[in-house]
Amino acid sequence: MLVALSIAATAALAAFRSKFAALRFAITMLGGFALDIGLKNAFHRPRPPVSFFATPFPASYSLPSGHALFAACWFLTLARLVAPRLRPRAARIAFWSAALLLGFGIGFSRIYLGVHYPTDVLAGFAAGTVWVGALSEFLGEC
Repeated sequence: MLVALSIAATAALAAFRSKFAALRFAITMLGGFALDIGLKNAFHRPRPPVSFFATPFPASYSLPSGHALFAACWFLTLARLVAPRLRPRAARIAFWSAALLLGFGIGFSRIYLGVHYPTDVLAGFAAGTVWVGALSEFLGEC
């Protein structure tokens, strides 16, 4: 699902905004994927012992939460690319608020379902935020 949504968002950015914004979004998501794999393999943290609601465990390690990392990459990058173009100011605030609320909701769901420790989710948010910030510093404004 994330791959399909990322391709759709990249295509929409290319069609409606700029090729650079689309490239920036694609780099963010691909780099987030590489970061997730690298960190999981570096830490080898097992998942919590109990999964609520008979939720099956993913086959990967627990730290960081990939869902939290990708939510941070996805929503922060889209908000950074789209929100500055919105008028009035209330629309920008609403866009950022919705992006943050959806991202936090995804992270909370991972804890609620019992497939991650809270620190896994915090680490995912931190890694995604640092990655988005580093790209913003490196690539500058769109």
